[in-house]
Amino acid sequence: MSVHIYEAALARARALTKTPGYRMSQRMRKRVEELFGEAKEFMGLRRAKFRGALHVHAQVLLTATAQNIKRMMKLLCRRRPQSSAAVLAMVSPRLVDWWNRGATRIRHLQIEWCFHPV
Repeated sequence: MSVHIYEAALARARALTKTPGYRMSQRMRKRVEELFGEAKEFMGLRRAKFRGALHVHAQVLLTATAQNIKRMMKLLCRRRPQSSAAVLAMVSPRLVDWWNRGATRIRHLQIEWCFHPV
């Protein structure tokens, strides 16, 4: 019977998979992979909309921003139901300015599980 040339390295790698740090890193990896999967499947990050590194970078940043806003809204709405303007005020004062300047087209798109009419 022959021993693989890298058997010692493989044994060290197998031993690392049994440590608490490895388990924690796998849990963190699951979170990150879920975010990338959501961006790819539901937010159009499977393909770049435009060519060029600058445009792709901008698309990735905007997608990540949208994901972060979704997460912030979910966290804010977990506390208590509020009006959409109040939630926007907590997220960013600039969004409130935009809302007050006449974002009437999206005011009807209130998410029922989070917002209630003022």
